[in-house]
Amino acid sequence: MRKALFALGLGLSVVVSGAAIAGGDLGPSVVLVMGIVLVGAVAALGMSTERLAWLAACLLVVTIQWNGIRVAGGAFGNVFLVLAFGGMVTHAVLARRPVSAPPALMLAGLAFLLAALLAMIFPAGSGLNDQANIQLSSRLTAPVYLTHRSDVLALITFELSFIVVPLVLIAAGSTARRCRRLMDLWTAGAVVNAFVGVTDTLGIVHLSPYALSSGTRSSALTVHPNYLALGASMAIPTAMVWIGRSPRWTLAGLAALATLLGGVYASGSRAGAVAAVVAVGVTAVAIPRLRRRTLLVLPALGMLGIVVLLFTSTGDHILHQVRLGGSGAVDLTIQGSNFQRHQAAHVGLAQFRAHPVAGVGFSVIADAHNIYLELLASGGIIALVAFLTFLGGLADAIRRGLAGAQRAEVAAGTISVAVWLTNGAADNQLADKYLYIVPGLLFAMARVARRATTTGAGVDASADLGECPAPTVAADDGPARVPVPA
Repeated sequence: MRKALFALGLGLSVVVSGAAIAGGDLGPSVVLVMGIVLVGAVAALGMSTERLAWLAACLLVVTIQWNGIRVAGGAFGNVFLVLAFGGMVTHAVLARRPVSAPPALMLAGLAFLLAALLAMIFPAGSGLNDQANIQLSSRLTAPVYLTHRSDVLALITFELSFIVVPLVLIAAGSTARRCRRLMDLWTAGAVVNAFVGVTDTLGIVHLSPYALSSGTRSSALTVHPNYLALGASMAIPTAMVWIGRSPRWTLAGLAALATLLGGVYASGSRAGAVAAVVAVGVTAVAIPRLRRRTLLVLPALGMLGIVVLLFTSTGDHILHQVRLGGSGAVDLTIQGSNFQRHQAAHVGLAQFRAHPVAGVGFSVIADAHNIYLELLASGGIIALVAFLTFLGGLADAIRRGLAGAQRAEVAAGTISVAVWLTNGAADNQLADKYLYIVPGLLFAMARVARRATTTGAGVDASADLGECPAPTVAADDGPARVPVPA
């Protein structure tokens, strides 16, 4: 009976996943059936709530970037987020072991809520919702079409991303081994996404739910090419950590790096292309084992690059695809994109100047094409200070994590977050769930490092049901030191 239920659950999961990849809207009924089957399979197999939360967290980090795959109107990864959070809360209640939430994260979340409440109590008025007034106050010469969304729903969506996703990762990443596995799975999901973008652009097979934008730019399994670009760029440092871990991991890391760079190329994103190049360079220098290898291969790669750029048209093709050069239609798309961003920035500034303390509401959290201006427009100075508080807490977590055994993973995660924050000056991705996976892992790795220091042992103290303590990992990911029985 147990095997039959497990087979039924697995079969339905495969059908649901296949239908989602095909781009179909599955509807609430299918999601409900899948949830019932999964619960039945868990009950039949005797799986604990902690194990259910761990499994759901693994599936979450793999699929979180694939927001172009929709289930009942929402991203496919939301199903696993609900399962992971539900399992985490249930386990915490039953085991009477609450999840330790970083104070900076919770303070920032409360500050965002305060800004939203102030914006609701003292609304911006019709002046900032009227197209003519916005156009006049921002001195724009073209019409500006504002998207009217609910402030409450926008706030809930943002808080789910900002607080719930890191809490799930903190609970799931309770050991060094689990943190590494979650980071590897997140990287693998980004590689799959980039691979779909590459196959779309090369015309091998079309797996994306959407058609190619402008005939050349692929969004892969996301809703927009810029999502593909940023996700791939953020995964470059975590993929490069694989290089040097072992011969097999080195091959996987090189293949993943090539695929992620191909995904950035397929996206046609200018900011993504620059971010990807910076991510490769900084990661190669920041991580010691990569720095040693880079010094050995850099001269050969430099000479090969010079030959390719001087005697082939590869350089022109790359610049043309990522819209950093070219003419004709490409130049027109660049001008159109620049003009739209210029408009959005002017509107965001007008909204911030009208309500500098608490902003005009979180309905404009994704409008300004600059995450810092979006914070000021939606939540004013309160939101910006809250975000800086979050970054301060994250910096402290990074400092504590670098003192532990997972220095390479912490360094890669730090570079990944830096790529997002730098890219944010020219992009609007602030409230998306996948952005907070790596910060959640950094908080989790800091917690693991602190626990190992507190216990004074060479292994991670595991609080998971059925989880054995992980062996100590040498600094910079050297061979594990496994105690030999007497």
